[in-house]
Amino acid sequence: MSEDVLDPIGDPLALPDDREVVDLAALTARAKRGGRVDLLGARGGALPIAVASLARSLPRPIVLVAADVERARTLVSDLEFLTRGVVSAEDAEDAAIGDVLLLTAPEASPYTDVAPDRRAALSRLATLAHLASPSTGRPFLACVITAAALVRKVVPRAVLQSHCVNVVAEDELDRDALMTNLVEAGYLRVPVVEDPGTFAVRGALLDVWAPSAPSPVRIELDGDLVMSMKAFDPDGQRTRTAIKELRIPPAREAILDEAGVARAKRRVAELCDAVDLPTSKARQLAEDVAQGRAFFGAEGYLPAYYESLDPIFEYLPEDALWVVDDPVASVEALRDELARAERDARARTGSPAFAPSA
Repeated sequence: MSEDVLDPIGDPLALPDDREVVDLAALTARAKRGGRVDLLGARGGALPIAVASLARSLPRPIVLVAADVERARTLVSDLEFLTRGVVSAEDAEDAAIGDVLLLTAPEASPYTDVAPDRRAALSRLATLAHLASPSTGRPFLACVITAAALVRKVVPRAVLQSHCVNVVAEDELDRDALMTNLVEAGYLRVPVVEDPGTFAVRGALLDVWAPSAPSPVRIELDGDLVMSMKAFDPDGQRTRTAIKELRIPPAREAILDEAGVARAKRRVAELCDAVDLPTSKARQLAEDVAQGRAFFGAEGYLPAYYESLDPIFEYLPEDALWVVDDPVASVEALRDELARAERDARARTGSPAFAPSA
């Protein structure tokens, strides 16, 4: 990153030192004209209030960059409260808008031997699936993203889109094909669905809990016809409200379809050959990666499944309005993430690992 990323501030829209008030009209007018706006003194709740105002006034989604996870979660909480009711519930359901999204990077470096955090991965995939979903109009009101997430590559958008399944009530559904897709996409088949990323089959009933859904859904089938779909309580297993449509995104970034498994085995074998790893260890590592096992350091082998990963910018709308909270801290966090990757990669010299650029 160039050293002049933080240009000298010129003609800022400043707030008085003794007030936390934003001239929302002036801010909106500047944002509509385009270009960069420097807002000084936006302490406390002033920034989320300003962003919520922009969300109401502009026909563009907003990407809000935060320096760390704690600040990002605070901004999401504030924005969810402040933007409540911006769009009707019916419009939000039909067009998949009205949401405040959160996207964070994995906490661990891809070169650290730690077990993958499944819940965190499910949360990221739910957000990525929302961003990748084709929709008309504005796909979300605001997406809060940590600075570190800007540099971590993710599953290719085209792959994620191709493995998102839409199930519609009173439409036909190939149950066997859906079950195959669920297994390839990381869902665990269990006797009873109690956690996100799992599914269960009992006769004509198929229970599934998509990571993007607040609760599991029970799909009742009559042959290939979806008779009904109802959300249900994972504790008591009692059905609640009926739903018309269910979007099921992957539950794992590594899609274990035939092509992905073959590619993973080949690419891991190439990494092992490059460092002369003993054959038995190389064979075991290739098998663990190909089967998608959650071993220590598994996240570092995500590039093995694809020709290349996508930068997060492939998921974000080109017309989005970018807002950077605390630019100095955000740039420092971004640089720290890049430096950590380079440092950890050097520490893995002699071990089978992908380059930081992958």
